[in-house]
Amino acid sequence: MMRAKSVIKYLFIILALSTSFCSDAMVFSVEGDGKWTNQTNWDGAFPGKTNFLGDTIVIDAFITLNTDITIEGVVLVTETGSLLGNKQIEISPTGTLINEGNSIVKKIVNNGLIVNRLILECTGDLLNYNTIKNYETVLVGSSIYNTGAINGDGGQYFSGEVLINQLKGSLSGNIDICAATNVANFGKLDSTS
Repeated sequence: MMRAKSVIKYLFIILALSTSFCSDAMVFSVEGDGKWTNQTNWDGAFPGKTNFLGDTIVIDAFITLNTDITIEGVVLVTETGSLLGNKQIEISPTGTLINEGNSIVKKIVNNGLIVNRLILECTGDLLNYNTIKNYETVLVGSSIYNTGAINGDGGQYFSGEVLINQLKGSLSGNIDICAATNVANFGKLDSTS
């Protein structure tokens, strides 16, 4: 019940923000399990490959990501949802990915905001140029490259190869970091915030 209240709270905030940015804002939701590109999986309209500023996509079923997507608005994967596929997600500076379910993709390029509350996995690289807030588990098959802010409270980051925190990057909060090969820190490291 607490998770349902959390999702409702997120949706209310997302909708309020979305409508303030764009009068043509849309909310897309799935009707059942299936492929992202299958238009019959979507309740009403099909969001396409780009989620535009002001738009919100709610995923509360098992969706196979069978195409690269760009997030300019908000994508919410609920605790009953999954976003799985061998494709890339690119999050623009205005974009937000909120993951409360299980999401596994090939690669993530983050220029916006990621909030992870369960399992977020990349089989390839995770490139972070803005902000990741992690409260559970981020698994990366290859490398994590950070020039933004990686933080969280109780979250774990696992990299199959290396984690490179560039000069402008910061790692902060109560987080655990594990890299199979190396953690290279050239930026800010603060485990007290």
